Amino acid sequence: MYALLNSFGLSGLQGFGVAVEADVSSGMDGFTLVGLPDTAVRESADRIRAAARNLKYRWPSGRVTANLAPADARKTGPVYDLPLLLAVLAAAGQIPTPPRGAAFLGEVALDGSLRSVTGALPMALTAAEYLAFEKDMHVLVILTDITNYAEALREVSAAKKEVPGRRGYPGYLYTDLATMYERAGRQLGKPGSITMIPILTMPEDDKTHPIPDLTGYITEGQIILSRELYRKGVNPPIDVLPSLSRLKDKGIGEGKTRADHSNTMNQLFAAYARGKDAKELMTILGEAALSDIDLIYAKFADEFEKEYVSQGFQADRSIEETLEIGWKLLSILPRSELKRIDEKFLDQYYGKA
Repeated sequence: MYALLNSFGLSGLQGFGVAVEADVSSGMDGFTLVGLPDTAVRESADRIRAAARNLKYRWPSGRVTANLAPADARKTGPVYDLPLLLAVLAAAGQIPTPPRGAAFLGEVALDGSLRSVTGALPMALTAAEYLAFEKDMHVLVILTDITNYAEALREVSAAKKEVPGRRGYPGYLYTDLATMYERAGRQLGKPGSITMIPILTMPEDDKTHPIPDLTGYITEGQIILSRELYRKGVNPPIDVLPSLSRLKDKGIGEGKTRADHSNTMNQLFAAYARGKDAKELMTILGEAALSDIDLIYAKFADEFEKEYVSQGFQADRSIEETLEIGWKLLSILPRSELKRIDEKFLDQYYGKA
């Protein structure tokens, strides 16, 4: 019997797809592994045999042949333990053949438990590319924590005695991150896509630090979380002012969301920024020092955080509902202050939410 599974290999810092094949036939008992395996891969025969026994499966009698394709690419490390074990058991008819859309990698301990493997990140990105551009899927890739990755890169660079760049990080940090992030997107003529969300912890909450700075520069936007909003119970605690999207104008407006979307968004952003300034001034000079319009903007900022930003983690708010909330908040301000909104939209929506 025959079984085929998907896995991945590593060549330098790039991943590549590997087809793991297993065939069980009659003949003398034996296990043959082909496909340019290194020593660690060849030793997998003993690991997976013991793992199968300790997992209460029966190692198939007869001749077992396994192949790692493509045959001309060298396979390294114990990453193929899991796909080899599953392929052999599937070929022996002891488990169902795993779905072709799935991919497997992992080192297997003698008791059948799984261990971590090196190179999982580039192999995961290769898996995403396979699903997106070969299987026409829309794939979401979440990378966490990029700060740990960059710190490890700095330690390796220091150990190699390379000339350090800004704050001790290697000069090729930008290139390294760009090589990773720019694997997101689409291919011409193919319906699938890759959306990538790198998550990082800002060292000292400093967005000018090389890691968030380079990540924000390479990617198409950033969402920054605020400790202050979190302490105030705003969930999700998104800090609106430093967050941005470079592609927002391509996805909003008439025929996409609503004709007033762009005007409303810009006015809400401007009003919130002025409201935050008014609240800072209030903290320094006291409420009595603020003009009447500044007090209105300060109230707007509070309501914006409570009603617009804070929506919990279970809400399923539509764009239409969000815009209506926006107009409700803008109605707090005098109409004369809404200078970023076209008069026709003011006539249609102002004071009616």
